[in-house]
Amino acid sequence: MIGSVVLAGGVGLSGYLLWPQLISDSSTPEETADASPGQYGSDSRLDALWDRCEVGDFPACDELYATSPEGSEYERFGETCGARGEEKPGLCETLGGAQTPSDSVDSDPELDLLQAECEGGDFQACDDLFLASDPGSRYEDFGATCGDRGPADGNCVIRFE
Repeated sequence: MIGSVVLAGGVGLSGYLLWPQLISDSSTPEETADASPGQYGSDSRLDALWDRCEVGDFPACDELYATSPEGSEYERFGETCGARGEEKPGLCETLGGAQTPSDSVDSDPELDLLQAECEGGDFQACDDLFLASDPGSRYEDFGATCGDRGPADGNCVIRFE
């Protein structure tokens, strides 16, 4: 009986001594076998930038592009501002994720809100967007077409409600 206690105690003790090694053996993102170098999951710092870029943190997109290995998945994601369109290496913060510089020039938070409401089916917001926007702007066009729902003649409330 004493031998079995010693044996059990010995196994328990070695298990206890190995426990820190067992819990430190868990994989970190840099060591993940499924991710090749330069791909999401292969570098925790770049993964964090990717995640921030993906939710619209454009300075993070620019940093991801600038610090990623050349030709990597990270670099490609950063230069497209989080897969938001064409390549804009290092210009995501400047352009605010816009597809072209002209899109960012006529950006207005109040009109952006009206555009989002119009797109969601609020036809009064479409009419308000049309009336509040500059002639010839993308906002005016979006409001006039009731969120790309018809001809560009405004009067969305009358036409759709």
